[in-house]
Amino acid sequence: QLLQQPQAARAAFEQAIALQPELALAHHNLAKLALAEGWMGIAEQAFQRALLLQPGNAELHLDYGDACLRFGAPQRAVEHYRLATRLAPSARAYNCLGIALQALGKLDLARTSYLRALKLDPESTSTPINLAQLHERQGDLDAARALYETLLARHPDDTRSHLQLAALYRKQVDWPSAAAHHPALCRALENYLQQDDPEPLPLLHAMAMPL
Repeated sequence: QLLQQPQAARAAFEQAIALQPELALAHHNLAKLALAEGWMGIAEQAFQRALLLQPGNAELHLDYGDACLRFGAPQRAVEHYRLATRLAPSARAYNCLGIALQALGKLDLARTSYLRALKLDPESTSTPINLAQLHERQGDLDAARALYETLLARHPDDTRSHLQLAALYRKQVDWPSAAAHHPALCRALENYLQQDDPEPLPLLHAMAMPL
């Protein structure tokens, strides 16, 4: 409930820090709040203090890597994501590392990182989408399509995958597949719009495609 009132949450975290300056969790929480609210200077300062206090905290390195991407510093993000993979290997760490490497144009390394993430979490939905988008960037539309279709066979309500697949059918000028897929796309979007707090989706023009 406190986090729904960002200024009050900030005051609470800052009070905790004033009482216990060495409490890394308070700095970490302040950093995450500041990042969510767009207070970039506060976020950077709080992350740096938290990292100084807990340099071996993998989750902290992951969150700071996310912040670095927001700051437009993918190389710095790579450094912290790599630290996280060494401290506590996880699907999130390798997926995030792949995103940062892809942002730097290091596509082969990004693909390797995505595959490691999938090995750790085969049921992930975000990693296959990231890998599929990498294939699209490299021009391998068939590989991207196979990933989207496989993902939707396991997670038929994943709206983002439906949107990406619909856009891919357009790229391939595969109107029969697009038409066959259209009802499932509409159902997924209807379900998405009925959610109380849906995850933001990319603004694609999949619904406007001629059939």
